[in-house]
Amino acid sequence: MNSKTWDSTIGDGGEYIETPERMKKFFDDIEKVYEKYGLSIEGRHAGFAIRKYNKKDVEDLRVAAKHYIGE
Repeated sequence: MNSKTWDSTIGDGGEYIETPERMKKFFDDIEKVYEKYGLSIEGRHAGFAIRKYNKKDVEDLRVAAKHYIGE
């Protein structure tokens, strides 16, 4: 997993931060749910689609820009 995450809440448009452990665990749990059900969420321009599990969907989720507000 990437050690950096784009956080759009920082500064004027965002910046990279170290990916928080809590966020890494969150993505790990989402991946387990995808695998359990054999389904994943595919991001689309107008929203999302549910489809047969695809590892790329997990990778896309992990590298997506986040609107993350830490604790």
